[in-house]
Amino acid sequence: MGKIIFYSADKQKTGCLAQLAERKGYLFASADDTCLEMTLADLFETMDMHSGDAAAYEEEYLMFDGLSGEEVYSFSEEIGKYCGEFEGIKCIRTAYNETWPLKYLFHEIYLEHQTARKAMVLDQMLRAAGTVDFAAMKKEEADALKQAYMDGFVLLQSGVYTDEQITSAVRKIAEALRNTAKPVN
Repeated sequence: MGKIIFYSADKQKTGCLAQLAERKGYLFASADDTCLEMTLADLFETMDMHSGDAAAYEEEYLMFDGLSGEEVYSFSEEIGKYCGEFEGIKCIRTAYNETWPLKYLFHEIYLEHQTARKAMVLDQMLRAAGTVDFAAMKKEEADALKQAYMDGFVLLQSGVYTDEQITSAVRKIAEALRNTAKPVN
């Protein structure tokens, strides 16, 4: 049976998610600041409702155990329909992260989330490359921009990158765009 744990200060959203999980046949629990030293495995084993303050983090965290990727996706879609858009961070229990205290897990997945957001920005920049009129640029400017786009593309396609690498690729493209004499279309 699938299990879901939610860390949030929003009691109304917690209630809505609890009802949605029940409708889908999943066990649901909430976590608060008293759980931050507990491991993810311990939290999923106890499945207790913790209704104290969840104020140590601004972000909301939704944790899943025993659900397939498709089930997580389906549940996420239903959150938007019934509980409002979920802007928080999601994770799935794995053999790798289950021994981590919640505070360490939150730190790590927050960093991963930030890197993923930057990767999305880079992806959007690369998709906009089709609107660039390279022929209207000086050759060296066009070459520099093409190289920045290619480096960003290769990085994203590798699927293995750090936050610093993504940030650097975004900066290189932005700098190459600023250095062009002609504006992009």
